[in-house]
Formats: sequence, structure tokens, C-alpha cells
Amino acid sequence: MDVGFWLLYAVSGLFVFILVLSTIFGLPGNFLLLLFAAGVGYYEGFNQLNWSFLAMLTGAWVLGEAAEFFSSAIGAKRAQASRRAIFSAYVGAFLGMLAGTAILPVVGTLAGSMIGAFAAGYWGEFQQTGSGRQARNVAVNVVIGQLFGLVFKLAVGLAMAVAILARLPIGG
Repeated sequence: MDVGFWLLYAVSGLFVFILVLSTIFGLPGNFLLLLFAAGVGYYEGFNQLNWSFLAMLTGAWVLGEAAEFFSSAIGAKRAQASRRAIFSAYVGAFLGMLAGTAILPVVGTLAGSMIGAFAAGYWGEFQQTGSGRQARNVAVNVVIGQLFGLVFKLAVGLAMAVAILARLPIGG
């Protein structure tokens, strides 16, 4: 194998790794991994990265997105949250993500989402029950659920990256 092969493989590996890490900051890293695989598949004639492989990656991507979306609701339900608290936490996470991104791009996205979900989940539960203790419990469980969803989505992205790199047709 020549130096060009290893250089291209290293650059591809670095690019895929950056896409996986971008998931931590609320960026669509797993989706971009899927698009990267589809682009490479198109370039190489869908021999190594064929349609069934791309379908498997699509399923993994959907699974990761669903886990991230529903995990905070599952965390809230674990604390016996009201529907108002769950809805509030989703809205708070979204608004917090936007505010966090405006204040400190990338890192602020994650922090804003967590803070927004906590604050809005607390507010929604407190409005419903009037109990500060219950509201705090719900808010903490919402954030724990969010973190679990993020870790799961990151693991899915890592598995997608390994699968893509293992099938890259570089040099072949």
C-alpha cells in the first residue's frame, strides 16, 4: 500500500470521527455520516457501501434520533411527571438550545438545551403540582434522560462510523 492510500484513509477516518463528535453539540453528525456513506457509495458504484448497507445505516440513524427524542420524556415519566412538565421540557430544551447557540456556539447548544429542559420541566411540574420537591425530581430526571439519549445517540454514531470505515473501498 502506498502513502496516498493511508493518507486518504486517515483523512476519511478523521472526517468521520469529527462527524461523530459533532453529535455531542447538537449538530446532525449521524445524519451527515449517512450522507457521507451514501456519497462514497455513489462514487464507488454501491459495491462496498451498497443499498442494504445504507438501509442498515438509515435504521441505525433513526434509532439514535428516536432514542434521543424520547429519552427525556422517559426520564420525566420515571419521576411521574405531568404532561405539562414533559411538554415544557421539550419546549425549554429547544429554546435553550437556540439561546445557548446564540451566546456560545457549539458548547452553548448542549448547555442551553440542558438548562432549558431543566428550567422548563421544573416550571411545568411546579405549575401542575405546586410541589418544589416533585418539580426538582422531574427536572433532574429530564436532564438525566437527555444525557442518556445523547450517550446512546453517540454510541450509534460511533457504530455507524466503525461500520463505514470498515467498508471504505479506499485503495482497493
